[in-house]
Amino acid sequence: MQRPVGGLRVAAGGAAIGLTAAILAACSVLPATPDPGPATTETVTETSSGPPPPTVREVVGAPAAAAAVQRFVDDLVAGRESTQRCWAVAPVRVRQMYADPDAVVSALTDAGVAAPTEVTWSDGSTRATVTYPQIASGYACPYVGASDDPNVLYTAADAIHVVTRYLGRLAGRPVDPADVESSQPLVCETGPSPTPLRDNPSPFDSVGLVDPTGAAALPSFGDDVRVTIPAEIDGLWRDVTALVRIGGNGYCLEELATAGSAAATPAP
Repeated sequence: MQRPVGGLRVAAGGAAIGLTAAILAACSVLPATPDPGPATTETVTETSSGPPPPTVREVVGAPAAAAAVQRFVDDLVAGRESTQRCWAVAPVRVRQMYADPDAVVSALTDAGVAAPTEVTWSDGSTRATVTYPQIASGYACPYVGASDDPNVLYTAADAIHVVTRYLGRLAGRPVDPADVESSQPLVCETGPSPTPLRDNPSPFDSVGLVDPTGAAALPSFGDDVRVTIPAEIDGLWRDVTALVRIGGNGYCLEELATAGSAAATPAP
């Protein structure tokens, strides 16, 4: 009786061994993990940001000049709009003077000379000039013209812009918040007028709107210019007349008054 039992054990054991062999055989034919192949190296191409902006030449005797003008040059070569940044310069002059950036840069990267009232760079054909109040502001927009032009700072547009800026201050609407007399002087320090504006800096009770598009500038005496500009004075549109002359920082205001009769109201 024990042999069959023993035989069953043998049979059972044989079955177990056979099952184990079958499992091992099945495992041996499972698909292998794909070979990833040789490692690849990613190639990174470096891109250049272009050449650095041109450098304004340092000027002996005016150590802050180059840095102040450099900020302007960086914006100019980058193609950034200049009218808002160069608010101390007449807008029409900004459009004219900076129309050829290469000529401007060529002058500013050449030798410069410091004078008592201004600093000028020139490459022999183009000159670029800034005043010391412009330099002190930290952002100097140069007056640009031909090298043989002695009046690069003094055009009719510049004279009109000085009057426009001053009336804007009186109206409480300066062309820029930084346009204040303490750092951007517009009133002449000395002059022959018996009633100079420096003794009465606010000759009107109130100033409203100003219309520079209706302004005119005519020679007066010597280098002086007489500017007429429509403005809202004490509640009425009048022609404001201003005597503008050459001062230590470009054009400056000597006197300001109104014409006897009211001016026509500008068209909206």
